[in-house]
Amino acid sequence: MINLPEILKGLAESRPIFHSEADFQFSFAWYIQQQNPNCSIRLEYKPESQKREYVDIMIRYDESVYFIETKYKTKELQIEAQREAFALANQGAGDQGGYDFLRDIERLERWVKEDKCSKAAAIFLTNDYTCWKSRENDNTIGAQFRIWQGKRIHGNLNWTGGADGSKRGREGSINIQGSYTLDWKKYSSQAHTKNGLFKYLIINVGNI
Repeated sequence: MINLPEILKGLAESRPIFHSEADFQFSFAWYIQQQNPNCSIRLEYKPESQKREYVDIMIRYDESVYFIETKYKTKELQIEAQREAFALANQGAGDQGGYDFLRDIERLERWVKEDKCSKAAAIFLTNDYTCWKSRENDNTIGAQFRIWQGKRIHGNLNWTGGADGSKRGREGSINIQGSYTLDWKKYSSQAHTKNGLFKYLIINVGNI
């Protein structure tokens, strides 16, 4: 059994910050491999032979196959951590990041249902507090794709309103079969530093 919160807790001790999503993905997979040397791990694994679809991380462990999707969105931060310099960009666009994360969940649900994997999970890591901090009376067109603390995600999710740049390349609706209550956890913190708090969100599909 792979315990994702424990893995992230251990990873945070040596890697409290990442340069990019690819850096996070590789470091996360490598840490799992170190802790579980008998498992087999692949990055950018293609579970479908006829479709151009990939999962970020595939893990074979005992008799189980795990699919894990990762997201890493940042707010501007320049800092040195573990004797390494980091210059994170302000990526913004919380509705776009939320849309992509929820699309991952929709795809993972389908793969579990189709027996492409035994269990699956989507992980979102960020230092952008607007991702987890709710806002009253959100009337933006991407309100349904926000992934705030305590929000319940279920059913058909859509953009509301007219044309907007946020929708470009993300026009379709998202249908979430399961019901998930979002619960953000602390990953790491650079004390007394603006945007130095990192939190993560895990959505389990198939009881990983």
